[in-house]
Amino acid sequence: MHPYRVRDRDALRQALANSKRAVRTVPHSVRSVAKAAGTSHGTVGNIMTGAQERVSEEVARRIAEILEADFDDLFVLDASTYSDSDTQDEA
Repeated sequence: MHPYRVRDRDALRQALANSKRAVRTVPHSVRSVAKAAGTSHGTVGNIMTGAQERVSEEVARRIAEILEADFDDLFVLDASTYSDSDTQDEA
């Protein structure tokens, strides 16, 4: 599985600020997103600040889903991790 990177940190921060938890009308916290996504709060915080550049597709998709945000608005495939053999068709 190839890693993803944040496309727009401001959009990610805005999605967090605008999100509402189901049981309350307060925005999600970094910790609540991390817990729901099954990752550490350090991972979520670090991708928001840029301290961590990459995250798995699975975690990225969970974060977008929790924040009720469009995945493609928040994350992009990190093409720098591809080698030429990854993009060539098998003969």
